[in-house]
Amino acid sequence: MTKLILFPPAEKNYTWPTFPKKLKTAQQTWQPSPLSQQNNAQQQPDQQGGSQRYDQVLVRQEYTSAKGTTGPMRMEISYVVRTQGDWHTFMEVKQLTLPDSPDAILDRSTPNGSYRLWQQGDITHLYSCIHRHRPTTVTLKQFRQNRYYYDLTADRFLSWFLGRVLLAEDTCLWLHLSRQDVDQSLDEAMDDMEPVWENITDWWRRF
Repeated sequence: MTKLILFPPAEKNYTWPTFPKKLKTAQQTWQPSPLSQQNNAQQQPDQQGGSQRYDQVLVRQEYTSAKGTTGPMRMEISYVVRTQGDWHTFMEVKQLTLPDSPDAILDRSTPNGSYRLWQQGDITHLYSCIHRHRPTTVTLKQFRQNRYYYDLTADRFLSWFLGRVLLAEDTCLWLHLSRQDVDQSLDEAMDDMEPVWENITDWWRRF
């Protein structure tokens, strides 16, 4: 109540990042995909029927790595607001139909957070919702647990009370890596994709 009286809630305004034309990771250099153009609407997220829409993509960029021994890898990064860090919801926003029965699926957790690997046919995908100040997530449960643990703290509550930060962060960088692999298991794909995920996670937290 005190917060509402002293500091009336303001509409959330988001800052659009400008993704670089070229990305470098420890493994390789990533060039913009020739068929992709950075999508930057330059407007605040809209509402539908008076309620906030979830997982609105403000900026998206695709990159392609140089061809390696196992073929080129594709990267898509999307700056998403009003997200709940859930893979299935994000797939619906992208209007992608998930296979009923992926050939293989693997959820992996590390000190940096979590990501999901899945294989359909000869294509392997990696998805992860990268946050600036808390571990990455790939499910709604992980997102909510991390929000309560990392956002709802005394220091952050004080900063929110003073109007410096949002109490609960609702943005992330959705990372999607994909590559066409021939006769490669998920464990083998993980060895190639996880270092890229780690590099992009570190880059975004410094961005």
